[in-house]
Amino acid sequence: MRIIDPTPPINLNPYAKELLNKLAGHSEAAEIVLGGGVALSHYFEYRGTVDIGAWWRESATAATRNLIQKLMKDLATEHQCSFRLRSWGDTESYELLQAGRKIFSFQVSVRTRYMDAPMAAKWSPVMIETLRDNVASKMTALVERGAPRDLRDIYELCIREISNPTECWHLWNDKNPERAVHEGR
Repeated sequence: MRIIDPTPPINLNPYAKELLNKLAGHSEAAEIVLGGGVALSHYFEYRGTVDIGAWWRESATAATRNLIQKLMKDLATEHQCSFRLRSWGDTESYELLQAGRKIFSFQVSVRTRYMDAPMAAKWSPVMIETLRDNVASKMTALVERGAPRDLRDIYELCIREISNPTECWHLWNDKNPERAVHEGR
């Protein structure tokens, strides 16, 4: 895999940028690790993404949850939106709504296995997952849910020679050691 230092994306969603700027400097935010499309766009930016996907570095503390909820409610007030908190399984989704429709969300989940220690993001103490971790998660998402964006992300990584299919499958297998590659394929 090509080594790429993460750089904050140029076309970061305005709500995402505001939330990350508000999280910066809060010690409670040290439990947040950026993942998904926002993390991927730190390594190469080829598509926009509306929402922030993240995971808990160690565990979700009440203080961190309260901070996220407060900052999202502040954003809702500033942008004349409403706020909603939803959860399912190990995921919490803090959402901004306009006319009852979600316009932005910060989704955070429990991560059971990661490849590398997360790195500092621009919005310290918020962290960002490594590219290897991101690709392993993208491959897992591709196998599990088959969303077009996951297929497109892996395709772009390969055609831009940042990674290759063999390496992507190795990362998937490293992240899912209890499963055989043929199961994923």
